Amino acid sequence: MNIAPGKRLIDYDGDNLEIGDSATARAKLKSILTASADPVFTSITQQTSQDKTVTVTGSAVGDTVVVNPPDGALLDTTTKHAVIGAWVSAANTVKIRVHNLGTVALAPTAGNWRITVFTQA
Repeated sequence: MNIAPGKRLIDYDGDNLEIGDSATARAKLKSILTASADPVFTSITQQTSQDKTVTVTGSAVGDTVVVNPPDGALLDTTTKHAVIGAWVSAANTVKIRVHNLGTVALAPTAGNWRITVFTQA
């Protein structure tokens, strides 16, 4: 399958999905992995970070990660601001980092976090 509306290319060769602007500049995705977990964050002091790890079987260093916290886990007020980052830190392991940019401690509430990993071909 090859779809090329305008200048964008989408190609699937039976194993990998390729998306890009040209035949030479494409992102090659092998699979999409998903997991959910409740990483228990304790109180995060202002201007510091806290990391938690989650198992995502099949993930590898260099894969792309998207993480979605549960609704309300990181309430944003005038004094509490958080930034979330996630990456594959080792085979089958995703690290989630919450950085508290606020001026007071932040205590993320418990809940189901959704982790999506796009594996590279």
